[in-house]
Amino acid sequence: EGIGVDDFIRALQRQLQSTPDDAQGWYLLGVSYLQLQMPQQSELAFSRALNLDPDNVDYVMGYTQATLAANGGAMTPEIRRTLEQVMRTQPDNPKPYMTMGMALFQSGDYASAIEVWQSYVARDQSDPRARQLLQRSIEVARKEMNAEDSRSDSPAGPSIQVTVSVPEGLRSTFSSSDVLFVYAKAQNGPPMPLAVVRQPVSSWPVTVELSDANAMTPAMTLSRFEQVIVQARVSSTGNAIPQPGDWTAAPVTVELQGAPQAVAVEIDTQMP
Repeated sequence: EGIGVDDFIRALQRQLQSTPDDAQGWYLLGVSYLQLQMPQQSELAFSRALNLDPDNVDYVMGYTQATLAANGGAMTPEIRRTLEQVMRTQPDNPKPYMTMGMALFQSGDYASAIEVWQSYVARDQSDPRARQLLQRSIEVARKEMNAEDSRSDSPAGPSIQVTVSVPEGLRSTFSSSDVLFVYAKAQNGPPMPLAVVRQPVSSWPVTVELSDANAMTPAMTLSRFEQVIVQARVSSTGNAIPQPGDWTAAPVTVELQGAPQAVAVEIDTQMP
């Protein structure tokens, strides 16, 4: 029976306690956390590897991918500068082109994603397999651009106003460093959220709007489903993956009809 990722992580952690200057060990730990969709932990591990070997491009790319994941896939000026620097120093390395293009694609900036991917495909020394993959990605982005043009002439997509409250006796449990997640998933569909709002905990109650504008990817939106489940969660770590100790609200099923919908949820249950 093979070793699982969890076991591998525990073994790495024990090893790094005795050899904290093992940059490759920290890098492997970051990769493992990223596989488990634990971007904050992955980011910390990659940063340890980078501190030990700041010129290692694999470590730079690992840290950048973890930062992107921790940031919900959103491109920041720092991430862009880092990727552009790797493109300048290693112009034939497909990873920065793939990473930047995908972040732009997920933000809905299809034209910029295509431009980044094409800049690699056009290189004489580009990797044939990477070039083929990016050519397919360019085709997908072009189709999404065409679909978006068609949707712009159509009525606005569905929206859900979600009011999140907390019982009076629990309000002191939360602090401004906690993070509130409000999201909708398909009733009958993939497990990934269709729309997500992530924001610091402030006063209660709080009302947010879920719509196609909050979609994680352009291909999976509220508009594509008739029935969704709305949920809310407070995390003390900001991890997008539910963790023991998080506080949650009971899920609410919403029928997506023509008019905007409004629901209320109450966060009152702590995850074991």
